[in-house]
Amino acid sequence: SGRREGQVVVRFMVNELGRVEVATIIVEQSDHELFTAAVRDVLPRFRFEPARTLGPESKPVAAWVSLPFRFTTKKR
Repeated sequence: SGRREGQVVVRFMVNELGRVEVATIIVEQSDHELFTAAVRDVLPRFRFEPARTLGPESKPVAAWVSLPFRFTTKKR
């Protein structure tokens, strides 16, 4: 009950297709387990533009990403 705010910072691998490699998800910081659970639930549905190699023969590659999620709950 009451207003609650927090942040979850996760680090994970985005593969060549722009999808999150679920097995690589690392929670770097979390203010509350409910927020962590919400991030773990939604993150696999995210799609990213994959990293690419440099040069004219550029191709997609897997890369690590660190992403913060901020939460604010409304008072009921």
